[in-house]
Amino acid sequence: MLSLTETGATLSLPGGSLPANPYISITAEYQGRPGHYLAGTSTEYIQVVLPATTTLTLTATPSNPKIGAPLTINAAIAFSQGSGALMGNLVFSNNGSPFNSVVVNGVGSYKATIPFVMIRENMITASFFPASTNFTSSVSPALNIRVQG
Repeated sequence: MLSLTETGATLSLPGGSLPANPYISITAEYQGRPGHYLAGTSTEYIQVVLPATTTLTLTATPSNPKIGAPLTINAAIAFSQGSGALMGNLVFSNNGSPFNSVVVNGVGSYKATIPFVMIRENMITASFFPASTNFTSSVSPALNIRVQG
């Protein structure tokens, strides 16, 4: 919807936001008023729309599991600005090897459980792969888990 005043114009978009498409071209066209005002078109304005930045944080319960005991990894996903439906895939990895994948359908927490069978250092990460270009992909900081004997 376009609202005109004596000092300018305001454009309201259906849904309230632009899709993340790097460049949106905007022009205004005035049809004129015969006998009073001439028709005209504005110069092109390029609006840059960037995707919202996503972030991941991980926590583990228990923080130092015993051999064979399950460990629950909780990944919290959020985004910094904008609006929209956050959807995609979240992949949990241990020492660089994926061990679980979860479908993301909104901001919140997602869990994965892993049983540990050997004593070692484990670097757990989660990677988010968005379903649309409205959001960035992200990788969590590594969570260091030491399995106890």
